[in-house]
Amino acid sequence: MNPDETQLKKLFDSHPVLGKLRASTCRKLIAAARVDSIQKGKTICREADPVGAFWLLVSGEVKLVRHTSKGQVLLIDIVLPNELFGVVYYQHHPTYPCSAIAIKTARVVQLPIKHLRIESDGNGALTRALLEDTCLKLCHSLRMRGLMLEDAPVRVATLLLNLTEKFGPVIPETRAVLAELSGLTVETAIRITRSMAAEGILKTRRGSLEILDPVALRKKAGENGFSHEHLEHSSNGRGETA
Repeated sequence: MNPDETQLKKLFDSHPVLGKLRASTCRKLIAAARVDSIQKGKTICREADPVGAFWLLVSGEVKLVRHTSKGQVLLIDIVLPNELFGVVYYQHHPTYPCSAIAIKTARVVQLPIKHLRIESDGNGALTRALLEDTCLKLCHSLRMRGLMLEDAPVRVATLLLNLTEKFGPVIPETRAVLAELSGLTVETAIRITRSMAAEGILKTRRGSLEILDPVALRKKAGENGFSHEHLEHSSNGRGETA
């Protein structure tokens, strides 16, 4: 096993989903793995393309987006290191439901989906881990759809709460990303965050936002924040799929 394979084995063993693989399948995935460096703005997979691979993000950030019939770009989620993406699809229509684009230079491990699909047929632990995570994504999607009916300040406050659960109190994202996530214009996102800054709820910096008063932020959101706490508790680490 060469150094890269040894590193991949460690990543897999510590991952809440990939750690459920049987040894034989783990070896097959590692042998077929391709490690790539993706530059900012480059597309990793495209919405509606046939599913052939999934990815493990090692470093950087990736955004998942969908395109509406009117040409609008809808930001679905942000993928962070140690999270999987490209896994969610259904067998009778095996295409990617969204595109994955690097927000920052990203290092990813590309893996063939066929080995994961075959392994899940006879591996209950892996199937349960994938099902739990898919259900989490479904709940997140339903909440996001409902959130789009809320007023703009509630949308922004709720999404800020969601982002603090991913990043902590300092969110290393621009207000343009916040606008994408909330389905608002950048100008509206700037206006709302400025108002929150004036109230002492957050502090804005170039390229980041710092939450100073999470209690007040929850009041702004009407307690609509979506928590990843259950997954983190059950998996003992980050390992979401998308």
